[in-house]
Amino acid sequence: MIRVNLLILVGVISVSLGGCGMIAQVGDNSASKVTNGDRLNIIVLHNGLMCGADLTSPDAVWMNNATQLSRRYANMAAVAEPPMVDFEQYGVLLVTMGQQPTSGYRLNFLPSAHRVILSGRTLQINLAWEQPPPDSIQAQVLTQPCLLLQVPRRSFTRVEILDQQGTVRFGRRMGRATGS
Repeated sequence: MIRVNLLILVGVISVSLGGCGMIAQVGDNSASKVTNGDRLNIIVLHNGLMCGADLTSPDAVWMNNATQLSRRYANMAAVAEPPMVDFEQYGVLLVTMGQQPTSGYRLNFLPSAHRVILSGRTLQINLAWEQPPPDSIQAQVLTQPCLLLQVPRRSFTRVEILDQQGTVRFGRRMGRATGS
């Protein structure tokens, strides 16, 4: 009985800390490959599990200004103020897996292992789309895994999110050009 309670406590603590954490890649300026030869730096501003109860399905949301970022940040389980972004040069892209049933789901951006490709007016971002093995023991808690990415302004109207195998998980039209 004590062991079961201890396992539950560890699960709850890990979800709480994971949902509020700023991952070590904050401020990472590693360049990713772009088809047109430019260097496109993607910076992870936030990586968390509790990114807003309104995020029920996989999605990508572009933010053009500090007001939009502050509103989104207020819906997240983030303990800090929203990060500072130079919205003249960058926008912020929220990528979410949508609502998931356990703490075993995660999104990660690893510049050394994944790519960002600007192909015409489509920005393709490869992410580690992590799901727990079917027989694993996970904390049974609703989560909304997400990444907030600082993206240089470029003229793209569509974002496609690909997993580590190159499978398109979803695509989202951005409405109008997001950059210069």
